[in-house]
Amino acid sequence: MIRRFLLPALAALLTACSPAQEGPCETRIFESMPYLVCRFEPAGDDIRLFLRDETGAPFGQFDRLANSVAAQGGSLIFAMNAGMYHDDRRPVGLYVEEEQSEMGLVKNAGPGNFGMLPNGVFWIDGRSAGVTETLAYDARFTEDPPRFATQSGPMLVIDGELHPDLNPDGTSLRRRNGVGISAAGEEGF
Repeated sequence: MIRRFLLPALAALLTACSPAQEGPCETRIFESMPYLVCRFEPAGDDIRLFLRDETGAPFGQFDRLANSVAAQGGSLIFAMNAGMYHDDRRPVGLYVEEEQSEMGLVKNAGPGNFGMLPNGVFWIDGRSAGVTETLAYDARFTEDPPRFATQSGPMLVIDGELHPDLNPDGTSLRRRNGVGISAAGEEGF
């Protein structure tokens, strides 16, 4: 069974762990609904994925991650859920942390939101980051994986257009989080 990774009790966390600009987040309004946008720059901010603690147990809670980062002399300034996970907290699809893959890339259509193609991969490598459609990611990173990556789906925006198979009257109306890259190359979470 696949669960959308929205509950703090689940596994991977997308984080930024360096001193960032003052106030990286702002509330915006769209169609009378507030949402939060946080901006980070991969060239200057330390953006990472975390799944497990030093014992191999999934973090599962933001406070556990913050405590772990603090114990290593860092400061967690922002965290959000990332990717999709099975009940046992194994990633559904690609998950790469510090260039080590825990799960491989899923390139075929399948059930649920994750399997609605095209889906994509958020990746971080050195001073750059991106959101890349799964097959394009596979072609780009076949030989040399990025430092961090997580696969999810479906892609909501493709080349500036909404995914054609998204149904505004569908049954999957839930709060979501997401990651995107601005035209200037900045990340927004």
